[in-house]
Amino acid sequence: MLTIAVHFRNMAPLTPSCLKSVLGAVADFGRPKDFEFLFVDDTSDPGREVAPMLLEARPQVPSRVRILQFTRHQHYCRACAYSFSLAQGDLLFVSPDMILTPHCIERMRQVAALDPSHGVVRACSNHVDCFPHHIVQPPQPPRNIADVRLFSRLVSDQMGEAFQEDPFLVGDVMLVRRDVLDRVGAMDGRYYGYFGDVDYGLRAQHAGYRLVCAKGAWLLHEGAGFYVNEARARQVDYEIIHRERMRTVNEAYRLFREKWDTSLPVDYPGGMDPIDIPRLRSLSPLPFPVHQGPPPALTPDMGRFL
Repeated sequence: MLTIAVHFRNMAPLTPSCLKSVLGAVADFGRPKDFEFLFVDDTSDPGREVAPMLLEARPQVPSRVRILQFTRHQHYCRACAYSFSLAQGDLLFVSPDMILTPHCIERMRQVAALDPSHGVVRACSNHVDCFPHHIVQPPQPPRNIADVRLFSRLVSDQMGEAFQEDPFLVGDVMLVRRDVLDRVGAMDGRYYGYFGDVDYGLRAQHAGYRLVCAKGAWLLHEGAGFYVNEARARQVDYEIIHRERMRTVNEAYRLFREKWDTSLPVDYPGGMDPIDIPRLRSLSPLPFPVHQGPPPALTPDMGRFL
């Protein structure tokens, strides 16, 4: 069983294409009972709700579709904590500004199956934070999902099951194996929107797993799609949105520093290079359990399944 989770917040230009690509990618496998979908509407603003579109999509596929609508904004890490806890098998998390393909899914699963230590597998894309060596640009901008699929197949054919190990986790797209979910648990929801993926990757590494990129798995990624769309919707300069975002990043970084290593710079250094990830991977013993329990039980005032 593969649970495919996508978290939406506010209708964005790429949202329908993302949803269509996710549903269409699974349809190509012809085994609907091997897949389920978990779609999350993380407290969309009035007039920009995603839930109606998700409800309309549910009858289009024979696979199980669960739709979780939060009424209290959870942010990336807390919403992921729920998705990680709700997954029935392996979990494939996809950001809502991505276009997924069947070739990408297949290569990620193949790389995960190559070695029991391949605990979390990511894909390549045209936009990858922190890892420029995983960036693969198509020769010209794709015009539609068919173009995305064509280029994804070409990358798959060329790179096959090749993979490369990553030093830390960037969780914009990730296939998390079932045994990792059982052993490492959920994301730490205290981070809100940032550093929860880095934290999760470190915990997985401490549990004996590797973080790898499937070089033959490619998908299209707008990159910072939510923030670009927020700037358009609010009719403000993107720099204002970026400053708000960086305040949240710094708050999350301070939580990460307090949890992992108080000798790290007090303020977010503006990248991962000043953070001694190898030393954090070698800490022994850890001052906290590797396993993170599930988030609080869902209450009516927090959200509901539609």
